[in-house]
Amino acid sequence: PVKFNLGTEENIRRYGQSVPPEYDLSVINSTNIALIYAANDWLNDIRDINLLKKTLKVKLMDDYLVPDTTFNHMELMWARDVGKYVNTKILEILHKCD
Repeated sequence: PVKFNLGTEENIRRYGQSVPPEYDLSVINSTNIALIYAANDWLNDIRDINLLKKTLKVKLMDDYLVPDTTFNHMELMWARDVGKYVNTKILEILHKCD
């Protein structure tokens, strides 16, 4: 994964190069990471999620793929069943932090 692409000129000004640099995800050491994702997400492809999980060197608090295969990026927040599939999982994760 790379930092935000600001366009060639702004990338050069901000990053010192024409393309944004990559994040070194292997240096993340937080153990308070939970992934919640959907199989039908057009912004966070499942292959990218799997790459992220492989790259992280820490144990995840939770790794949750929404069981409804029709869920996409926006439905993680706005779907009719968001309470059933996402919000209950978020509450479960938060209770682990107590």
